[in-house]
Amino acid sequence: MGDKLYAPRDIEALDRAGNYYCRHLEAMTTEGLHSKSDIAAELAFRDERIQRLCREVARLNVRISMACEEPADDCECGGCLTASDFNEATDEFMAEEAEESAIEVRVFTREAKRNG
Repeated sequence: MGDKLYAPRDIEALDRAGNYYCRHLEAMTTEGLHSKSDIAAELAFRDERIQRLCREVARLNVRISMACEEPADDCECGGCLTASDFNEATDEFMAEEAEESAIEVRVFTREAKRNG
């Protein structure tokens, strides 16, 4: 496991963008989510949910392609994806989500240690 899964995040930017960090920090504290195992279980649940949503997006893109009546490679509507495009986009999305989720855990852990 050479590459790190988690990277540093700008928590202030996350909060400015939609209170993402503080909302999770408060919820984790309120709900007593303190152990790595508890947090990893929540992240795993979210990863699975994201993957399910990505599959649904792919299914809907197939329906768009079919309604468009053009092969996805030749379509000019801009909404069609080839299977390889979708797989690549899904892989990139999942990697980004895993990276973003991991930093939340690290920062939460660091804050929890500071707060006792």
